Amino acid sequence: MSRKLQFKNHPTSRGFGRKEFDDLYGQHCSIQESSLGTEEAYWIGVDNTGPNISYDGNGNYNQESSRMHLSRKQVVNLINELVEFCDLDWKEDFGVN
Repeated sequence: MSRKLQFKNHPTSRGFGRKEFDDLYGQHCSIQESSLGTEEAYWIGVDNTGPNISYDGNGNYNQESSRMHLSRKQVVNLINELVEFCDLDWKEDFGVN
């Protein structure tokens, strides 16, 4: 049986709000206020995924984050989708037996 997520408040060193929790597999995750200056945004996801390097085919390697960076509006949209997804018979909707 799934356990309820336990959130710990742990602000960043720059004073941004951050809550940490562990997923079903014990992976450390968090939701954190972003320092983006143009709009309210949040970082959400697994914290310790290791380096994620992409190659663009033109000799350039880029370090990327595997965490989601979402605006407040996108977070609200995601919450609504998650609620709808969990409330519906998603297996039937996606053809899963």
